[in-house]
Amino acid sequence: MASKDRAKIFSSFNPLSTLERALRQKERERREKLELDESMVDEILKKISRLRAANEVYVSYYDGYTYANARGLISDVNFKNKTLMVVKTRIKFEDINEIEIVHA
Repeated sequence: MASKDRAKIFSSFNPLSTLERALRQKERERREKLELDESMVDEILKKISRLRAANEVYVSYYDGYTYANARGLISDVNFKNKTLMVVKTRIKFEDINEIEIVHA
């Protein structure tokens, strides 16, 4: 068996892949949604009201399972449906825990 053939056999083996999957799963442990006080909700809604398409934002939000983060350009702010679209991620206003405008 040539050394190149031998290298091909082992090249796809990643001994850390199982560990990496376990760590990612650990990061995704289920968390309960935090209840925000009224002043925090008001502050988040105030920031959302200033958002425009193409603003860059950082958002921490509850995804139904745990808290996730999104950073990117706003592609849509829908006040009727109370949703925010960051790149391709649609986030309900009520699920936002924190929002910061990176570039206005």
